[in-house]
Amino acid sequence: MGVSLEGGYYKHTDKQDNYEQKSSLYHITGGVSYQFNNLSKEGELYINSHVMLGISRLSDEVTSGTTTNHNKENSFHFNIGASLNKRINSYFLWRVLQADYAPTFYYDATQHNYRLSTGLVFLFR
Repeated sequence: MGVSLEGGYYKHTDKQDNYEQKSSLYHITGGVSYQFNNLSKEGELYINSHVMLGISRLSDEVTSGTTTNHNKENSFHFNIGASLNKRINSYFLWRVLQADYAPTFYYDATQHNYRLSTGLVFLFR
């Protein structure tokens, strides 16, 4: 059993003729994670699950011709998922694959977000 903290940033720009939309999404979540087996040996694979809660912020800037509109909205955010990890040494894991379901609730609707990721995990000991 452990504690997880995660943050992220996504940016996108779409341009067509006299139309441009710039979007950015920030999020921060924290919660609990559960390691299904002991991290005792280097090089072995381990399964981890997590449930995290947080907040995300969406910023949009839409320009059509000479008119520009700005919109910012906050949303409750949660993240449920699992990962497959490989221990590198006593302080680092390689997150081989992580799969998450992370919905957001902008504009009075639910956006069903799915994510696959990989990366390094630092273990506080």
